[in-house]
Amino acid sequence: MLIAVDHIDVRTPDFEGTVAYLTSLGLREVRRLDAARGSVEMALPGEGQVVLEIRPEVGAESAYIHHVAFALTDLDTVDTLVSAGVSFTKSKQFVPATGRTVTNGVDPGGMTWQLTD
Repeated sequence: MLIAVDHIDVRTPDFEGTVAYLTSLGLREVRRLDAARGSVEMALPGEGQVVLEIRPEVGAESAYIHHVAFALTDLDTVDTLVSAGVSFTKSKQFVPATGRTVTNGVDPGGMTWQLTD
């Protein structure tokens, strides 16, 4: 079962500028991921806030949302959804940099939606 929005992946051509702007709005740095990934996870103060993962995207014309990720009660939810006919482009892939196991799907409008543990 999907239980919450886990994170929103934002890609930006001005990584440092975006991080500085969000900091000026009151968001805090939750963690900075390794250099290979090059991203920063940010959130509003307080418990249970949605995380924004800010990632550099050299050559992008402007910042954009790459995907929205939903937290799952457990990874068996993916199997249940597949059995119900939901298709995914990536299934139960562990991402070492974030420590998350992710499953991606794309809706008919072309938006990527992610499920994560």
